[in-house]
Amino acid sequence: MRMNDTVDGIAERVRALLESGEGKERIGRFNKLAARVEKSIPTLMEMKKKLHQRARMQLYINVADAQHASDTQAVRMSVRVHGCKCGTVRVDSDGKRTFTPSNPGLFERYGYDEARGLEWGDAQVADFIKRCVEAVDKGEVKTGKPEASVEAKLIARMKLESGGWWCQKPVCLAGIPLQIPLPIAAAGPEPKLGDGHIDVLARLGRGGKGLRVYEIKAPRAGVETALDQAVGYMTALKVALTQTDTSAGPWWTLIGFSKRPKRTPRFEAVACVADNTKNREQLEKACKRLEAGNHENIVVGAVFYSYDASGRLRLRPRRTSPYL
Repeated sequence: MRMNDTVDGIAERVRALLESGEGKERIGRFNKLAARVEKSIPTLMEMKKKLHQRARMQLYINVADAQHASDTQAVRMSVRVHGCKCGTVRVDSDGKRTFTPSNPGLFERYGYDEARGLEWGDAQVADFIKRCVEAVDKGEVKTGKPEASVEAKLIARMKLESGGWWCQKPVCLAGIPLQIPLPIAAAGPEPKLGDGHIDVLARLGRGGKGLRVYEIKAPRAGVETALDQAVGYMTALKVALTQTDTSAGPWWTLIGFSKRPKRTPRFEAVACVADNTKNREQLEKACKRLEAGNHENIVVGAVFYSYDASGRLRLRPRRTSPYL
């Protein structure tokens, strides 16, 4: 992103991309994807009822799988430990639940082959998942994606707490976390048309009427443009949600609204980064720079994470923005 970017500057470039011929074509494809997922939600909810979650694991779903649920009457869900995928479970309409282990390079030593193809309720599946959790806990397995662990713990924190700044819930599909897909990729030096996604999207307040985009960075990753990326993704989401025709409806359903609200939600873009002096200083500067031009009314801010002596993740929102 450009070093002198404001919210308005980023939003202007994102909107220009999405209003181009190719951009409109991409939005059209994403609109159809959102509509297919909307149609699949009732089937997904029935399938979710047939699964119980095991301790210290997370189920995730992506829209590529979710969109076919109503047609195939089957769907695959990702099984993760500390945010790292260790397997998938396929749920059929007849109640059959088949587990397939993943990531043999990381988890082959922990009963990988023994768990292959077994029913979700089988004790060997439970043992495999438990051993994967313990392997990551002990440092025997390095996932290579520490931001995935932060993402999982951030979502867990949202589900547990409901007061003050933490009055927010992660956007889920049939109760399962997912990353909202967007026709913009904002990770590079310039936003561009591509297959991007929001790391974590949350609904704010008791009624869930606000929206907060989180951009999560690994402990050693650069954070200079983390907020810029969050603003870029929030702008793309706003474009999708504010389409003047009926195309916006499935997007509102996808993020958990029963219908399009009469009032415009509160929009926030937040960077979630490691808690250290350098990052705090950079995020404070980024907030001031971005807010110098902000007619989009996107609130910007940060939440900082660290680990305590026992290795547990701690999350601290910091009021770098005057609005947070």
